Formats: sequence, structure tokens, C-alpha cells
Amino acid sequence: MNNYKRVIMSAVSLKNLLENFTALADEEKEYFLDIAHKQIIELRRYKFAERVKEAEENYKAGKVSSGSLDDLLKDMDND
Repeated sequence: MNNYKRVIMSAVSLKNLLENFTALADEEKEYFLDIAHKQIIELRRYKFAERVKEAEENYKAGKVSSGSLDDLLKDMDND
């Protein structure tokens, strides 16, 4: 599926979600938001764990260097 179709389908799904959300009772809305919030937290944990794994792999492969802020800025200027 190309990106355009994916964006359109996502927009339609979001519209449907918002319409259905609006129809919920207040208590159901709060329950839904609580679940959505917990899922966002889990997603952030997953992304953080993936980033840690990537950083560990880079460290083991010797792709990590250390130094001062000045060293970092000089290194960035050389790129």
C-alpha cells in the first residue's frame, strides 16, 4: 500500500474513532482515555528499550566516542 492510501485510510479511521468517541458516555470516555494513555506509555517504553539496544550495539561495535562538548562540536564541524 502506498503512503497516500495509508494516510487517507488513517484519516478515515481517525475520523471514525472521533465520531465513535463522541457518542460514548462520559465514564466510557474516561475508560477509553485511560487505556489509550497506558498504551502510549507502553509504546514509549518499547521505543526507549529499542534505542537502548541500538546504543549498546553501537558501543560494542566501537561506534561510540567520548569527549568534551568542544570535542563534539569540532567533530560535528568535520562532518
